[in-house]
Amino acid sequence: MGTSSAAGATVATVQVDRFCGRAVFPVEGVEVYVSEPDEGEPGGVLLNLELRCGPATSEEAPEDERIGWTRPGVEVWIPVPAVTADALAELTVHVPWPYLDARDARHRLYVFEHEDLWDLEVRFGGVVAGMCQVVIVATAQDPNHYDGSKPPSTVTVAAWFALPGAGQAEPVPQPG
Repeated sequence: MGTSSAAGATVATVQVDRFCGRAVFPVEGVEVYVSEPDEGEPGGVLLNLELRCGPATSEEAPEDERIGWTRPGVEVWIPVPAVTADALAELTVHVPWPYLDARDARHRLYVFEHEDLWDLEVRFGGVVAGMCQVVIVATAQDPNHYDGSKPPSTVTVAAWFALPGAGQAEPVPQPG
C-alpha cells in the first residue's frame, strides 16, 4: 500500500485500482483541518484531510484510458473521538456514507471531475514525532467514466499527516 514501518522510509501514495489497471500517484502535500461541532450539531469531531498528488509514478492502463498525467486530489472527512496521538493511535473507522449534509462534508476523489468516495475504511497507525500514519481504502465511480458504464474503482491512500496541523500544508514526511 505504499508504506513501510515508521522507522524506515515511507512513500505516501494514492493508488487508484480501475477496471483497466492501476495508477499510483505520489502525495505531494497534506492539509489538515479539524471541524468541531457547534452545540447540538451532529457528527462530533471531524478530521478533514486534503491530499495533493503529483503525476502518476506508474500506470497500467491502455493508452486511451490513462489518467496518470493528471494531478489528482483526495478529500476526506473522518469522524474521530479527538485529534490527539492517544485518540488516533491504532484507531479504525468505517465511514459508509459519501457525505454528511449537516456538516457539508464530502469525501471526494478529484481527477477530471470530482467523484464521491464511499465505504471508507480508515486505519490510523502509529504516531511518530507528531506525525500520524493513515491508510484509507474507499470506493469511487471510475474517474474516466461518469455514466456508471464501468465498475467502481478502489482508491487506497497511504500517507502521514501532522498533528494537529490545522490548516497548514505540510510536506510529505519521511519519519525515521
